[in-house]
Amino acid sequence: PARRLVVVSDPTAAPVEPAALLAGFYGLTPAAARLVAALACGETLRAYARRAGISLSTAKFHLQAAFAATGARRQADLVRLAVTLARDLGDHAPPQTCATLMR
Repeated sequence: PARRLVVVSDPTAAPVEPAALLAGFYGLTPAAARLVAALACGETLRAYARRAGISLSTAKFHLQAAFAATGARRQADLVRLAVTLARDLGDHAPPQTCATLMR
């Protein structure tokens, strides 16, 4: 199904972290959103699991949850969704460095 994004921003409010944007827009769990953000920055599933202090099987569980929530079938599709969301937010998004994406 097609999704629409309507951005209403409060210039005095603190920016929302990228993983929170992914979670809110796609209905991802916080853990799945952090994983997708890391993949969008080029981190491998194995490297993410090691950095996050979780097992590879737990990372794969979060990946499957992200696939189910977004309708994506491949990691490349998840990365495209994350990058597209950040691009579409334009000036309304917080700085999109990989350091902030992987929080």
